[in-house]
Amino acid sequence: MTTFHLPDLGEGLAEAEVVAIKGRNEGDAIRAIGTAKADAYKLGVEAMGTNFGLLQIFSVLAEEQNFAGVHVTLGLYLFVILRAIEAARLAKDRLGAYLVLGVLASFTFQVIYNVTMSAGLAPVKGLTLPLMSYGGSSMIATLAAFGLILNVRMRRFTN
Repeated sequence: MTTFHLPDLGEGLAEAEVVAIKGRNEGDAIRAIGTAKADAYKLGVEAMGTNFGLLQIFSVLAEEQNFAGVHVTLGLYLFVILRAIEAARLAKDRLGAYLVLGVLASFTFQVIYNVTMSAGLAPVKGLTLPLMSYGGSSMIATLAAFGLILNVRMRRFTN
């Protein structure tokens, strides 16, 4: 392991010690300064596996699957969004359309915010990437919301 001693980083950090974990390069450790990754590098591999590492699932996808994998994933999210818009358009009454649009707004916000968070354009929050992030409660809530959308779509044929 290599330890770096860096000068004043601002915001009250007089001196930071960033430990490059075995198997990671030192450039990643230095770039982690000023982000939540710095704490994870200080604490070790365990911290990367608990909170921050799981929130950045889109970054891992981009790293592992490259440009094509990112486009396929975003294309699948776009497909789900367009199908939900179609379900709202086909809804028999306003309540169903508003229900679908509310669920769709929540889903779309989560996807867009998580992608911008992974790109470094938005602050890191505990928002999961629907249908991909680790966690059972997020998956159950997303699937229940999709069940509402499917129910509205199915009811368009009833009187």
